[in-house]
Amino acid sequence: MTARVIFIDDEVDFLNIQYEFFKHRYNVERYSDGTKFLDDFKCSESPTVLILDLMMPMISGDKVASKVKKQFGDKVKVLLLTAKQYVPSCELENVDLLLHKPVNFGLLGSSIEQLVEN
Repeated sequence: MTARVIFIDDEVDFLNIQYEFFKHRYNVERYSDGTKFLDDFKCSESPTVLILDLMMPMISGDKVASKVKKQFGDKVKVLLLTAKQYVPSCELENVDLLLHKPVNFGLLGSSIEQLVEN
């Protein structure tokens, strides 16, 4: 079965690039708003990997991760992306992997693969 990978980021261009790059490898979905994702998520099965931007306007990536992990536990792997140089540990409680923006496609791809396999 193909892994379900969901990108959530308020940078629409970034989302579109990620979608095009990974759509042939995974079942990819994208959301530009964490709140919209959470509304849709209540009615769907769990994703394999969530790739979240930490700083989004409506709800931060760590808060989205917390809600998803509360419902599905470690079944869902969370990769958090951030432009922040320092991220407090309280924002990483529900995160499996942290990458800093701008992120290299090769590193992002191998990171997703690692999370899918575990």
